[in-house]
Amino acid sequence: MIGTRILVCGLALLVGAPAGVALAAMPHLPLYNTDPGDQYGFAVDISGNVVIVGGKGADGSGRAQICTYDGGQWLYRDTLNSADGTLTNGSQFGYSVGLDGQSAVVGALGNDTVYVFQPQGQTWIEDTTARLNVPGAYGLGRAVAISSGRVLTGASESDPGRAYVFEQGTEWDEGTQLTTSLPPDTFGFSVDLSGDFAVVGDPKENTAYFYHYNGGDWIEETAFTKPGASSSDRYGYSVSIDGEYAIVGSGLMYSHLGTASIFHREYDDGNGKYVWQEETLPASDGATFDEFGCSVAISGDLAVVGAKNKGPYNSESGTVYVFRRTGNTWDEVATVRPSDGASGDEFGRAVAVDGDWIVVGASNHESGTGTAYVYSIDNLTNPTPGDANRDGVVDAFDARVLAAHWLTTAEVGWDEGDFNDDGTVNDLDASILAAHWNAGAEGSGVVPEPATIVMLLGGLLLLVLVRRRSP
Repeated sequence: MIGTRILVCGLALLVGAPAGVALAAMPHLPLYNTDPGDQYGFAVDISGNVVIVGGKGADGSGRAQICTYDGGQWLYRDTLNSADGTLTNGSQFGYSVGLDGQSAVVGALGNDTVYVFQPQGQTWIEDTTARLNVPGAYGLGRAVAISSGRVLTGASESDPGRAYVFEQGTEWDEGTQLTTSLPPDTFGFSVDLSGDFAVVGDPKENTAYFYHYNGGDWIEETAFTKPGASSSDRYGYSVSIDGEYAIVGSGLMYSHLGTASIFHREYDDGNGKYVWQEETLPASDGATFDEFGCSVAISGDLAVVGAKNKGPYNSESGTVYVFRRTGNTWDEVATVRPSDGASGDEFGRAVAVDGDWIVVGASNHESGTGTAYVYSIDNLTNPTPGDANRDGVVDAFDARVLAAHWLTTAEVGWDEGDFNDDGTVNDLDASILAAHWNAGAEGSGVVPEPATIVMLLGGLLLLVLVRRRSP
């Protein structure tokens, strides 16, 4: 233990940032005024350069914050609240969130209500004409999505569950209830919307429903029930749709291993309707209780799947898998774990993707304060050697990660400092980090002078000797 502390502290000192270069933090979004129990990251969404992060709140009233990407960095912009201050303990404002262009929606599960916001300068103001609710619809706001002037939200705690689409005209309408061809149960537990197409999950019935807005009505095109699923598998726990592709997840299927399925929409001339074809996405290292599929997101040729119980930091630290489509084939291209992860964080509780950005919520991080991470797809699929936390800069944080996992062999990966993927964090990984020191920093990108590399490696070897001789 003494040797380990010496190694960590010594290496951090040896690879301190050069003068004038700020240390890059983990790729956390800069949330403001957070407290233990807020559970930020319970819900996330992204549209362009805007991210929204929701949390249930330590007092149950709920939270939602807006961050934007500007000038090469993510900045805090605003904390959302109702215009009349009616959010009280138990409102659970932020239980679900959605973004589309310059509109944000926030579900308040405890109030059975969805709130709509638009930006005014740097602040976001509630549209008081658009407080969406339906008498008798219980649990409305558990899941919410917004696209092209429409809001889709579920009310899965009704008996049976329901889902409603609200249309924006001169004002918002009273909502259209979607109908189902099969007997619903928890219908509306998960929802998503993309233009004239929608997907709604009913995990108690292991079913995902696909809808198309045609001729002024929402028509159910397909009701897909997972073959062989039991009542506890929860297929349809999470859903996402973008264009002609959708993804459906089940965090509990097959002894909690979980599954995720991609669906592709094609038009069937014979039947005069769209048909959705399924393709299963496997996790490369799936195991029992991972809950792969507890969250899903899709945008363009990227799909993201959360497994909030996947290691390596014992149970429930979390892992996220990224898939990319080439032609009609989806391949896993990245596995993401935070370098500051800990047991119980539930990294991957919520995921979102748009363009080059992927957002991941970890609602139990740091005593339930919660956080959200943001990654560029380039940093995930083509990370700079030595960039353990994949924030785009090789710096002192990455050195501390390397030191903290020195000579580790169990379940190590890139995020723990194994940059050459040989299964051990050792001097070879240290040389990789040293050779790319400060790469990615603004105004830099050059490697250290040879003398600097010799100093780093020499100091590291000295520390290793100290560690080996310590009791």
